[in-house]
Amino acid sequence: MQTGGLLDGRGLTKRFGGVTALNEVDFTVQQGKVTALLGENGAGKSTLVACMSGAHRPDDGALLVNGLPVRFRSPDDARRAGIAVVHQEPQMLEAQTVAANIYLSQLAYRRSWTWSAGSLNERAARHLRSLGIDDLDPGRPMSTVAGAQRQLVEIARALIQQPSVLFLDEPNASLGEEETHRLFAVVRELRDRGVGVVLVSHRLREVYELCDHIVVMRDGFKVADDAASALPIRDAVRFIMGEEKALHPVASTRASSKSRRADDEAPVLELEHVSGPGFRDVSLSIRPGEIVGMAGLVGAGRTEIALAVIGAARFTSGRMLVAGRPERFRSPADAVRRGISFVPEGRRDAVFYGQSVEFNVRAGMWGRRTPGVRRLRANEANRRVRELFAQLSVKAASPRVGASTLSGGNQQKLLFARALGSRPRLLILDEPTHGIDVGVKSETHELIRELAAEGIAIWFISSEAEEIIELAQRTLVVHQGRIVAELSAEASIGDVVTSSFGEVEHAGAMR
Repeated sequence: MQTGGLLDGRGLTKRFGGVTALNEVDFTVQQGKVTALLGENGAGKSTLVACMSGAHRPDDGALLVNGLPVRFRSPDDARRAGIAVVHQEPQMLEAQTVAANIYLSQLAYRRSWTWSAGSLNERAARHLRSLGIDDLDPGRPMSTVAGAQRQLVEIARALIQQPSVLFLDEPNASLGEEETHRLFAVVRELRDRGVGVVLVSHRLREVYELCDHIVVMRDGFKVADDAASALPIRDAVRFIMGEEKALHPVASTRASSKSRRADDEAPVLELEHVSGPGFRDVSLSIRPGEIVGMAGLVGAGRTEIALAVIGAARFTSGRMLVAGRPERFRSPADAVRRGISFVPEGRRDAVFYGQSVEFNVRAGMWGRRTPGVRRLRANEANRRVRELFAQLSVKAASPRVGASTLSGGNQQKLLFARALGSRPRLLILDEPTHGIDVGVKSETHELIRELAAEGIAIWFISSEAEEIIELAQRTLVVHQGRIVAELSAEASIGDVVTSSFGEVEHAGAMR
């Protein structure tokens, strides 16, 4: 274990009800070092970061800043001590500008307003340029900023205070390759300036390219703590998943199974030359039991197509057919009633944090049903909730605990369970393994295959070429709002990546 750092946690313990999320953990942030914090969802990583940055008060243990004991009452106390956190799900003031969000903490504590809007924008523009971000207007309302750029604003806001300790919680989960390279260049520069950086990530290749030290959490305990050079990646995986799971993985009968789809079976969904906000002239079809991947760069229009299908946006032209019938949904509730469920990428706007996990799952079973299909009785709904919990391996003390107490990965499972609660015939998944660890990612892939084998049509959007290749029977590549290629199951990772940039002539493309 490292000793004597910029920030030390000693014997940190945190309990939520009857669950011990953090169990006597020691953790040190060293000056001029990048430390990776690894573990499955629910391992205790986020709780550890929260305890060391003022968001949670540990039940036991001590915190030291530069060797001196401290007790943070809030994240603002930690910020004043030089500790900043970049969260996976950015929290922004939507009605304010990009510049105001970047300088939020400074503006909140100024006794008088001395900066004009123009002055604030100029300061923000200089700060963004110093981070290599020159394509974001500081005067834009935050509500108009897309997902990847929102993450860049969160990073810029954390760095404006020039912290001595920086926690990065899955900072590039929504970033494209170019933005990720830019971010990691900034991290290396911070390390060279003596900042202690902690990176929470599930992307092990990136971890080993960037990090000096590795700490692994499992079930609330710290199970590994060593230099990256002394802990090979295969050993890290063993610690993350547990010795037994890593050495004796469960054999899958589904991984190599074929979908029951028949080529002559009627499509569940057909789009005929549809256009809408962010996309144009899109045609596609998806059949029962088929797994169709959708690739493309962040902002290419992939999510926009899905949102129009479920009624969260509007088609401006073209035609949509569901089970052979022309449809145009007025809301996502209409889509659910017609057998189409959607799992969004962003959990923050979809999970009911003030409600129980049971409420979150049962929300997908409420409302008017398709004619001829009765609503589930209470005992049937309860049984269905238990079945979904078991099927998805949701880690919760009971179905009645608050959704806010679950880890990010288990919150994602709640959204899966809600979508499956309505027994859909088409399941649309937007970045289904966003921010999910290695073990849960494998479980999610197996679940997708299982659902397809049961006859559910699966349409999943992913920024990871490896995931597309592993799962998809067909891949539709979106570039600048249009489908520019359809790739077969035999396509390579290179086919997916180059098609995403608009280069469409590949051996794997269907012609």
